[in-house]
Amino acid sequence: MVLQAFIDQFEQKFMNEESCIAAVENWKWPDGFRCPHCPSREAYRIANRRLPLFECVRCGAQTSLTSGTMMHKTSTPLRKWLLAMYLVSCDKAALNAKKLSGVLEVSYKTAWRMLHLIRVAISESDSGQLLQGKIEAKHEVFMRQLMPTDDNLSKERSVIIAKGRNSEGATYFKIKRIDRNVQSRTALLAEEKKDFQDRYCDAISSDLQLNVRSQQIRKISASMLNKKKTVNGNGNAYQQQVQRPFYPLSIIASEAFQWINDQFHGIGPKYAQLYLDEFCFRLNRKLDDPLTSMSWLIKRMSDYSTTAAEWLSEAQTKTSSEVFFKQAS
Repeated sequence: MVLQAFIDQFEQKFMNEESCIAAVENWKWPDGFRCPHCPSREAYRIANRRLPLFECVRCGAQTSLTSGTMMHKTSTPLRKWLLAMYLVSCDKAALNAKKLSGVLEVSYKTAWRMLHLIRVAISESDSGQLLQGKIEAKHEVFMRQLMPTDDNLSKERSVIIAKGRNSEGATYFKIKRIDRNVQSRTALLAEEKKDFQDRYCDAISSDLQLNVRSQQIRKISASMLNKKKTVNGNGNAYQQQVQRPFYPLSIIASEAFQWINDQFHGIGPKYAQLYLDEFCFRLNRKLDDPLTSMSWLIKRMSDYSTTAAEWLSEAQTKTSSEVFFKQAS
C-alpha cells in the first residue's frame, strides 16, 4: 500500500512521456541548452524521434537528451526510468528488482540493470563527497553470523559507519566496507583507520574520532526489561530505546543490515557496497522531497565514470548461480 501511494504521487506529477522529457531537459540544462563540443548555447530541436535530438547551431554536433547518462540508447521509456528513480528516492518505498519489474512491467533482467545503474550513480557521487567537521565513526560487522565457526566467520565483513558534515554543512553518513586479511571481529589496525580517513575524510577541515568497539546491543538488566514488559509487553522495543542514546551509529548500521536482509534477502560481497551506499543515500536525503532527490539523481547520472561501465558489463553477465550470503538475524 505504501509503494502504491508513491506510484500514485509520481503519476500525478508525470502523466505521460512528454512531461518526463520536459522535466529531464530542464534538469539537464536548467539555464538552457549547452553544446558539449563548443561554447554555443543555441540548437535546432529535432523532435521526430522517440526522444528529442539537439543539433548545435554553431558546430553542427548532435546531442541526445540522454547522451552522457546511463539512460543513453536504452529502449526503456523515459517515464519508467524516472519512476524507478522516484521510488529509490522515497525513503519508505524501498524495492528490489522483482518488485520493480512488476511495477514497471519489464523483465527482471531490465529491472535489475536499472536499479544497478542507479546505485552506481549514487555510489559514484558519494565517492566525491568527503566528510568534514567533527566526524564520529564506528567499526561494525556486516553479515554477522550467529554460529562463529571458521567457515561462518570468513563470510563476515568489516564496515565503518561514520557521521560528519558534507560540503553544504548538512549531516552526512557513510557506511564503507573495509577489506581486511584478518577476521572482521578483530579490532581495526592503525593503518586501516588511516586509510579510511585518507579516502573518505577532508584532511583540512575534519577531525575523526573512531570508536573501535563493535557491540551492537547495550547490556541492560533483566529487571529493567521485565519492568517495561509489564507496560507494553515489548522488551525488544525498550532495548532499542535504551540503546539509541549510547550507540546511535551502531543502531543505524544495524538498521542498514536489516534493510538489506528484508528487501534483498541477503547479497553477495561483490555488490554489498552499492547497497550500503543506497541506504546512506536514503538516510542523507530523508528530509528531501522525492522529486528533489530524483532531480539530483538525474544530474548525477550524467557524471558516471568508466567504473560504472565496468559494473554494467558485470551486471549483464550476472547469473543465478552467483553465491549470496545472508546475514544471520
